[in-house]
Amino acid sequence: MEIDEADAKRTMGLDGIGYVLRHDDKCAITWSPEPDTRAHKIVELIHALNDLSTERSDETGVLKAEVVRLTTELDADRRELMD
Repeated sequence: MEIDEADAKRTMGLDGIGYVLRHDDKCAITWSPEPDTRAHKIVELIHALNDLSTERSDETGVLKAEVVRLTTELDADRRELMD
């Protein structure tokens, strides 16, 4: 949903890290997102999911909690934006 509704123009930068997020034929990008923004939360979620996919099962509790926290926050933010 975040990617489907993305409307930012593509920008280029020479510092920081750029993230290109794709969903079907839609695309969104963010460049070194500011902390506590929706873009930053999405990037954190992607990193947590990546870490979760590579960790041993006995070390996943913290990562699972982080995924739940981020998805809950993003859902609450989305609902607030819809009101």
